[in-house]
Amino acid sequence: MSDFEAKADKHGFTCKLWRGERMTLLAFDVAEPEPDLVGFAIEYGGPADSDFQPLCNRIAFSYDDPAVVAVNGSRNFDSRQAPFQK
Repeated sequence: MSDFEAKADKHGFTCKLWRGERMTLLAFDVAEPEPDLVGFAIEYGGPADSDFQPLCNRIAFSYDDPAVVAVNGSRNFDSRQAPFQK
């Protein structure tokens, strides 16, 4: 594995990271997912941070406004309520 990749496995869950310039590609795999698994919430924190912040997603399961208005390309939806699916 290169300096630009990291991988960890724990209890049937695998996470792999590919570091780029100002961004990181994340990949997850679950060996035996629960039947109702719909995606992943992702939180992040810096080395000096005491709290984690959620990454936001561009899509959600439901919207307060019509989807053509709510889904506008911005990361508006907290991944704890709108899990990443791809």
